[in-house]
Amino acid sequence: MTDTAEFEGISQQEIQAELRKTFRGAVKFALEAVLEEVVRERVGAGRWARAGTRKDQRNGTYLRQLLTAYGHIEVAVPRTRNRGSPVDVVGRYRRRSPELDGAIIAAYVHGVSMRDVAQVTEALAGAPVGRSSVSRVTKRLDEHVEALRTAPITGPVPYLYLDATFVDARWARRVENVSVLVAYGVGLDGKRTLLAITLGAQESEDSWADLLRQLLDRG
Repeated sequence: MTDTAEFEGISQQEIQAELRKTFRGAVKFALEAVLEEVVRERVGAGRWARAGTRKDQRNGTYLRQLLTAYGHIEVAVPRTRNRGSPVDVVGRYRRRSPELDGAIIAAYVHGVSMRDVAQVTEALAGAPVGRSSVSRVTKRLDEHVEALRTAPITGPVPYLYLDATFVDARWARRVENVSVLVAYGVGLDGKRTLLAITLGAQESEDSWADLLRQLLDRG
């Protein structure tokens, strides 16, 4: 009798499905960040903030199903009392979803920059947006990416499963084949958990060493 359960290898199809799930989460987070910023501009104040210059009042959110390049997502769309919800933003996303999905994932691959976020935000808002708005969206996305990269690893992980694959990512009106390094932790019960994804790195000794150092830093 062994102390650990048997662990079956992970197929490329399973890895691809996990990546699509991760990409859907990235698109959902980015869309909700931009929607929140558009409503902030309409209201004249951030969520929970007290401001005498309010132009409107928030009125909760509703859920909207959207189809991305990586599958369906459910987005929380905020509303205001007088102007309703920013359905124009949702409409622009639906018309340009492949391009915008690619731009969002590019930020995850190449790093979140104000320039890239400004392009996505302006495409969704339908007009140039202020530097402070872009800065807030950039900060939220950057913090989200960093939280995913540095989340503490808890519990015993007796086995580590490493693999690499490629995904087709579309941005700047072209399709780019992007390499992906993945790391799964396998618990004592044989259950696996995705611990890390590194996008855009070459499958080299240095890239794997960097990923393993990140895992060690997280516990």
